[in-house]
Amino acid sequence: MLSKLWVSILASLLALSLAFATQLSASATSLPEEEEEVIIIVPEEEVEPEVVVEEPKIKPRVFSARSKAAFLKARDIAPKTHKGFYRTSEYAKWYTRQHIKQRYGWGNEQFRCLTWIWGKESAWNFRAKSPSGLYRGIPQLDKRIVFANRVSLNFFMANPEIQIQLGAKYIKYRDGYGTPCKAMRHKERKGWY
Repeated sequence: MLSKLWVSILASLLALSLAFATQLSASATSLPEEEEEVIIIVPEEEVEPEVVVEEPKIKPRVFSARSKAAFLKARDIAPKTHKGFYRTSEYAKWYTRQHIKQRYGWGNEQFRCLTWIWGKESAWNFRAKSPSGLYRGIPQLDKRIVFANRVSLNFFMANPEIQIQLGAKYIKYRDGYGTPCKAMRHKERKGWY
């Protein structure tokens, strides 16, 4: 397919150069009274357009914004298996990987540590609550931390994305952690993070 295109382009260039050379020699030897118009017709070959599949352009704000609209955009571009896919642990892990990479620059090692922590905390269930009811969601955040971030508890419990954002923020800015792997080591020693 590509070679046909090159052959067509080369034929066109050759025809144009021949026409230009002919026109130059004709103008040098003849009088300028009668100029001949040279029309070159190059048959076009059917060229099939190349199909390019592009990944959707994702703005970093999709994975950092706290709005329902941003969450819906993320759910639209997520690898789906069914309508309620955003309620699954697979979606939560996919979103987490995108968020921590874009927001904090954390790679695969940090993601594995975070997967271990939140797997122990809630088994990646965004509806999880501690027996006392004080800790909620995928990261099992204290309700007071949720309120301190100006998020209503109902909104927090309905959207796994906000849970992931606040859980990652908690790890990033908590004294002594800074990264999921440091938080994991703390959890291994103390039993909590």
